[in-house]
Amino acid sequence: MQIVDITKKNIDSIPRACGSMLPAKEREAAREVKKEWIKTLLNQGFKMKIAVDDEGYFMGMIEYLPIKISLQRVSGNNIIYIDCVWVLNQHKNKGIGRALLEECLKDTKDFDGVATWATDHVIMNKGFFEHFGFEKVDGDKTVCIMFKKNKPGAEPPKLLKPKFKFNMEKGLLNVDLFYNPCCPYSFGVAQKAKKMTLDSKKKIKINEHYLSSKDIIEEHGLSVGVFIDGKDCTVDFLMSKSLDEILLLY
Repeated sequence: MQIVDITKKNIDSIPRACGSMLPAKEREAAREVKKEWIKTLLNQGFKMKIAVDDEGYFMGMIEYLPIKISLQRVSGNNIIYIDCVWVLNQHKNKGIGRALLEECLKDTKDFDGVATWATDHVIMNKGFFEHFGFEKVDGDKTVCIMFKKNKPGAEPPKLLKPKFKFNMEKGLLNVDLFYNPCCPYSFGVAQKAKKMTLDSKKKIKINEHYLSSKDIIEEHGLSVGVFIDGKDCTVDFLMSKSLDEILLLY
């Protein structure tokens, strides 16, 4: 196994699987948006490392950047934030995730600490990060924010509280979709939710929100998600209920 840093020269090596739930055309469009976003941040501390096998085939990745420019709903100072770490199913339990995270931790020793989001599910599993000394410092019903201090007295990050004011029209099912260029998968969640709500044959108003900068994230207190009549019904990303079940309630 080899761990490779993504640069402008090899940016076409970024994984395609993130948007795998999208049709091919939309998947490639989301990936191109991600590539352009990465290019703007490579000189601002953004890093992506990919694990490849001896033949150069992708096995897993980790992506991290200063929390000040992360498109996640967190705030903090002098902290590196891990947006994502994952390994292809066929390569799990081979120490690849460990190797990628250890690369990140070695790379970020000069910062006050390293933070990430985590869930109780397979994606960004909380137990994985706890094994490396991360502790929960904030969170809500769907996600927890974890932090590993590098320096005594380091101030932990905080989860931004939702502040978005939903504009709901009476007599309609108001669906708000939030996604960003950091996560191709969030495009998939938004598009899947859009199709399912339209297929439900209910009277619907769909609002799409593309959150392309930290300023917008901080203004809304949101990063990705599916909201119905102002209620958080995010599915497939943080895996609460299926959207089918939720739509039956409306």
